[in-house]
Amino acid sequence: MGRDRQVEVAAATSTLLGETPVWDPSLGLLVWVDILGKRVWRHHPATGEVTSFAVPGIVGCVGLADCGLVLTVGGSVAICGVGGEDLHLGPSLIDQSAVRFNDGRVDARGRLYVGTMDWKESEPLGSLFVAGPDLCAEVVAGPFVVSNGLDFTGGGGVLYHIDSPSRGVDRYRVDEDSGMLLDKVRLFEVDRSMGEPDGMVVDAGGLVWISMWGGGQVVAFTPSGKVARVIELPVSQPTGLTFGGSNLDELFVASARDGLSAAELARQPLAGALFRLEPGAIGRPASRFRSR
Repeated sequence: MGRDRQVEVAAATSTLLGETPVWDPSLGLLVWVDILGKRVWRHHPATGEVTSFAVPGIVGCVGLADCGLVLTVGGSVAICGVGGEDLHLGPSLIDQSAVRFNDGRVDARGRLYVGTMDWKESEPLGSLFVAGPDLCAEVVAGPFVVSNGLDFTGGGGVLYHIDSPSRGVDRYRVDEDSGMLLDKVRLFEVDRSMGEPDGMVVDAGGLVWISMWGGGQVVAFTPSGKVARVIELPVSQPTGLTFGGSNLDELFVASARDGLSAAELARQPLAGALFRLEPGAIGRPASRFRSR
């Protein structure tokens, strides 16, 4: 097991709840969201430019799409251009007074899988949805208190998914035609001392990289749960993560300020920033949502 501190600030933002970074290789662009800040952020590592645009509601996740971006806004799945132009919202899918959208990812067939979570993080009110070009969605798994990080492997035929309160990483078989999830298996559970598992990405070699909310670190696991790598961070609340860069050999990690006291923020002034890590691993390119 390796342990290191190869971490730098990629973008010195102060997001309340940064999430779901995704790398667009065609533009050399890293895109992520501030869920509670209702903004989509963009970073060009080549130039250092950092920009953002507002959306009209809580924005749970973002992914690449053939038209630019796919995201959730309020209770709907939505699409827009990469700069936020031509925003189109689908039908309302959830009771926003009880739950909100959380982490999501696009699969190899261009569908968005996205979870929901109980606002109070106490009742199993959340579900995992799959959405297609019409921006409608159906439930494929649940219930969950907090549906969180997810990624596909096995050519898209397998989904790994984090059930945060149980600290578990589950595996599903994906019916590639219907998008339904089958044959749930608990792969492993994260030790409480590490923090609560939040975001997830699977590298090209099959390691499962998980950000640890409250634990201030990113940990790489084998699919059986053995710890392969630990990278410590200067913030306690890392969230979503993704591989990026021209060779997909950089790991970008979002973070959050929400819930930290004034004293905690004083101790970790970089809370809410986007970080760049040297993981010693290669990622896989993100899939694009098919909007037509």
